Amino acid sequence: MSAARRPNELDLHAIVDDRLDRLRARELEVWLREEALLDERLESWRRSHLTLRAVYDPILSEPPPLFLSLALRAAQPPRAAETAPPPARRSAASPAASSPARFPLLVVVVSFLLGAASVVVGAAIFAHFADPARPDVAAGVVRALGLLARGLGFGS
Repeated sequence: MSAARRPNELDLHAIVDDRLDRLRARELEVWLREEALLDERLESWRRSHLTLRAVYDPILSEPPPLFLSLALRAAQPPRAAETAPPPARRSAASPAASSPARFPLLVVVVSFLLGAASVVVGAAIFAHFADPARPDVAAGVVRALGLLARGLGFGS
């Protein structure tokens, strides 16, 4: 074996992708000549690489979907010339002034309710498919669902 350091996974992927500098590529070629299994593995990666390129290269020439282009534009900060002066302050009496403060609360409440609903549905599915030989597990799930429903204000 040569005195060059043993190739790692990153080196092998880089040689398949033609991303290694010439010196390191020559070192790896020495290793590949000396280790047949490593050479076979690398050749398999090269074939996969060529197949993937043949399948996906045409996609690179397509324009991006509209929703991605719009999302990218929305995510970019505005340029200095495009920034508008800050909007006039609204009075505290206007209903629009209080809506931004309520929006995060609404998101939190809806998220909580959706999470609770998913727990209830998951527990119901679990109870439905529970092992009939273990009725205590299903009964415990049903009891927990009842407690959760009462806690959310759906029970008496």
